[in-house]
Amino acid sequence: WQVLTAYPTKHAIPNSCFVDETIESRKQSEKLIAAVDPARHAKRKLRIAAKHREHKRRKIMTMKMGRWLR
Repeated sequence: WQVLTAYPTKHAIPNSCFVDETIESRKQSEKLIAAVDPARHAKRKLRIAAKHREHKRRKIMTMKMGRWLR
């Protein structure tokens, strides 16, 4: 109880105490979203994957161009 009186409000407690709590709640909300509408979740994943592929293609092309210019 002494610890509680030392920190009367949530804002007085260092953020490191709440890190796990926020990560857990974020994971929980992600799982909820995926379960509620799996099609939307899959579309989102596909969009992100397409973005990653495009970036990878650009990165490889710039590396090749760099080799040719040397």
